[in-house]
Amino acid sequence: KLMDFGISKLMTSANVTATSIIMGTPYYMSPEQLRDSSRVDARADIYSGGVVLYEILTGSVPTGVPKPASQLSREVPPALDPIVAKCVEPEPKDRYQTATALREALRQVREAVASTAGARRRAGRRRERGVFPLRRVVGGILAALVLAAAGVGVSVAEKHRRAARADHAARLEELRRNAGGAYRETFAEKYARLERLVGKARIRANVAAESNEARGKTAALGEKWWERAQEAVEHDRSRALLYGRYALECFLASVVRKENMAFVPPGEVVVGGSGNPVPLDGFFIDKTEVVNADYAVFCEAGWPLPMYGDLVCYEPLLDREFYASDPAFPVTMVTFYDAQAYAAWNGKKLPTEAQWARAAYGCAESESPYPWGVDPYAGAANWASPEDGRVGPAPPGGFEDDQTDSGCFDMAGNVAEWTRSLAWPLPYDPNDGRENQEDIYFGKILSICGGDFHTLPEFRLDGRRQMRYGDCWPWLGFRCVWEFPSELEELEAFLRGLDVRAGLEREER
Repeated sequence: KLMDFGISKLMTSANVTATSIIMGTPYYMSPEQLRDSSRVDARADIYSGGVVLYEILTGSVPTGVPKPASQLSREVPPALDPIVAKCVEPEPKDRYQTATALREALRQVREAVASTAGARRRAGRRRERGVFPLRRVVGGILAALVLAAAGVGVSVAEKHRRAARADHAARLEELRRNAGGAYRETFAEKYARLERLVGKARIRANVAAESNEARGKTAALGEKWWERAQEAVEHDRSRALLYGRYALECFLASVVRKENMAFVPPGEVVVGGSGNPVPLDGFFIDKTEVVNADYAVFCEAGWPLPMYGDLVCYEPLLDREFYASDPAFPVTMVTFYDAQAYAAWNGKKLPTEAQWARAAYGCAESESPYPWGVDPYAGAANWASPEDGRVGPAPPGGFEDDQTDSGCFDMAGNVAEWTRSLAWPLPYDPNDGRENQEDIYFGKILSICGGDFHTLPEFRLDGRRQMRYGDCWPWLGFRCVWEFPSELEELEAFLRGLDVRAGLEREER
C-alpha cells in the first residue's frame, strides 16, 4: 500500500484531543496533504509512490534534496533517477499528472533494463547478481504499485471531491443563516460566558490550593489576571477577553494534573533577545527531555526505530528488541517528524520556538542568559567542558543549577531540542507563518533550541540554531508541550470532563 497506517494506527480515541493533528506517516505524505488534505487528488498518490520507489531502490526515504538513487546503489539504472525526481516534486503540477504517464515511463525503463540484460547474455557474460531482482522491481512490483496508485488515487480524489462539495454546501447554508446579523455573538455574550467558566474553575482551584502550595501560587496568579480583565472591560474589550482567558488557564492549571510536566503561566517573551514581546497562552511543558524508556514504548507500538543502535535504547535493529541499559538517557537520533509523531501519539505537541523560550528564560524575574544567572561556569550544565570529563548526554535532571524558573531541567545543556517553528529570521512573529505546520515538508529548516554536550558554556539560553526536518544527530532530542483548547466551547467541554473525572475518583474512594 502507498500509505501505511503510521500515526493513525498508533493513535487511540483516548489520545486524539486536537483536531489540528495531521494523520498519516509524514514521510510518505505529499506537501499538499500537509497543507489541506481535503484538496488532494491522484497526484498525491504519485508523490507517495515516488517516495516508496526511492525507498525500495535505496533503503531510505528521500529527505532534503535527495541524492539520485543510482549514486547510492550501482544496481539502479540512471534512467530511473529523473522518474523518481519527477514523482516527488513539491508542486503537483510538476509531477506526472496521471498514473498512466508514470506507468509508461517505468515501462520504457523496464524494456531498457531487459534489453541490456539480454545483450549481456548474448555476449556470453555472466549475469550480474542483482539484475534480475532489479527487473522484477521495475517491471513487476513498481508496475503493480502504480496500478494501485491509480485505483487508490481515483477513489481518494472522488471522496475528497464529494467531501469538498458537502463542505461548500454547509458553508453556504451557514452564511444564509447568519445573513443580516441573525446570529452574532457580542462582546457581552463572550465575556459573560468566560465569566461563568472562570467562576467554575476558580472554585476547583481554591480547593486544590488548600493542599498544595504550588497550585496555590498558580491560583493566585489567576486572581491577578482576572482583576486585570475586569479593569479592562470598559476601555479595552479585546484585552479583557485575553486576560480573562489567562485567568481561566491559571485556574485550570491549578486543578489539572500532568505527570512530569511544569505549568508555564501566560505572559510574554522576547524570543532570541530581539524584537517585540510575544504574548503566549499558558501551557504545560515536560520538565525533562523525552528519555529512551518512554520512546521505546512508542516504537514498540509500531513507530520505526531510530537509526543507530549504540545511541538509543534497542538492539538489534532488525529484531526490534529493546534493552534497558540506558533507559533514563534522553532519546536522540530522532528527526523532526519522529519527535512530532511521538508528541501526537502522547496527546501533546512539540513546542513552538516562542513556547520554548518562555519556558527557558521568559518566566525569570530578571533577564539572565543562564538559569542560574549571568556567568557560565564548569559543571553548571552538561556542556563541552573538559573539567567534568563528560563527552555525551546524561540522564535529565542531573545538573541542579540547570533548572529554569518554570521548573524545566537541562535547557542550557545536555541535548539540543526540536521546536515546531520554521527557522525564519528574528524578530519572531507568531503570525507570519513560521508556526504553520502545513508548510513543513522536504527541505524545510526548523529552529532547534538549547545547548548540548557539544556546545561551549558561552552558548546562551536565547541562542538559536537550525536543522533540516529530516536530519538526526546524537546531540539532538526533544521535549513536549500540552496546550489548553483554543475555543471557549472546547474549554467548557474540558471543564465538564474534569468534573466527570473528579466524580469518578470520589466514587472509587
